[in-house]
Amino acid sequence: QYVQDSIATMPRRLARKLMLSITVIVIIVAAVSGLVNVKTEERQLLNAMSLGADQLSKAITSATWHAMLDDHREAAYEVMQTIALKQGIDRIRMFNRAGQVMFSTNPEDRQSVTEILPESNLPALPSRVRIFRGANGRRRLAMSTPIFNEPSCSQAECHAHPAAVKVLGVLDLRLNLESVDHEVAAMKYRVLLVTAVEVTLISLFIIYFTRRF
Repeated sequence: QYVQDSIATMPRRLARKLMLSITVIVIIVAAVSGLVNVKTEERQLLNAMSLGADQLSKAITSATWHAMLDDHREAAYEVMQTIALKQGIDRIRMFNRAGQVMFSTNPEDRQSVTEILPESNLPALPSRVRIFRGANGRRRLAMSTPIFNEPSCSQAECHAHPAAVKVLGVLDLRLNLESVDHEVAAMKYRVLLVTAVEVTLISLFIIYFTRRF
């Protein structure tokens, strides 16, 4: 009788061991693959945001170029103020060579001072991108774009800059990353949901398999 009882309980013990072992394996594999996928997708989203910020910064400098060349600063500032109203843009700032804020869509920034950038060639895109958390804990992306002294600027009659000066200032663009963070959170939820479904289906299959055979 003892032997018969032992034989009868073997499938149940085997089912529990199989479910436990395979569940652990599935969770580990799903967690690693899910983490890799989430990080990859997040990196691609941030790269897309960085490229978009770079294109927007260049568009702003191009849109304000003629106004600044003619020393119509108010017109240039108005253009930047209008662009800043676009959804997703926190603020736009313009610094001079001394590091002083010449204009900002946030009036509180106009008396602040930033680090003076060296007069060098335009740095690579990743080195001009900063990702940080704001006062509310949400992530922000900042793009710094040097404003170079072109021949038309150094040869202009008004507020002309010497040709030896390579960098006239910096345009600082700040974007919020709420859309990226929401997408990353949604991807993590999908990974957890898929893992739960996989564990459930595999457990049901193991129970059926051990009882059937």
